[in-house]
Amino acid sequence: MVEPVVIGQKGEFALEVAGLKLEGEFAFGALRYWFAFEPLGHLDEVTLLNTHAFKLRNLLDNRDKFTRADFATLDPATLWSRLREYEANYRTLDDEAFDAFEVYVVFDGLQYRFVWRARRDEIVDLEHAHEGRVSPQVLRKVVDELEQVCASSR
Repeated sequence: MVEPVVIGQKGEFALEVAGLKLEGEFAFGALRYWFAFEPLGHLDEVTLLNTHAFKLRNLLDNRDKFTRADFATLDPATLWSRLREYEANYRTLDDEAFDAFEVYVVFDGLQYRFVWRARRDEIVDLEHAHEGRVSPQVLRKVVDELEQVCASSR
């Protein structure tokens, strides 16, 4: 059995890819995000890695569209609720591999804040909000490496 590939550092921010398969211009694999040793996702659904590379690069290249400095001091539960209620364009990771979660991301002026809650049978667990924070520099490094993995499929 092939071990999953980890891009980045799980203790800070990382992407874990299992079952990497390259087909033409596309890279597929099961994907899990890691924020300070806390996982987001399961390695049981295959996803198009190129899409994740594109979405993460979009966060970096269009930071101003995702910036809300006024959200910097909000706790994770309040931030998640605010983004869900008023800021639908902050929704991210909305593919089949992450159906079990409702995930939002915002840039607070210093770092990207990913906030998520688990979903069970379309009902969101409002009791537990999770958060992962990533600096732009770390996000850029991980995205660069993911793009290299995707480019190797060409």
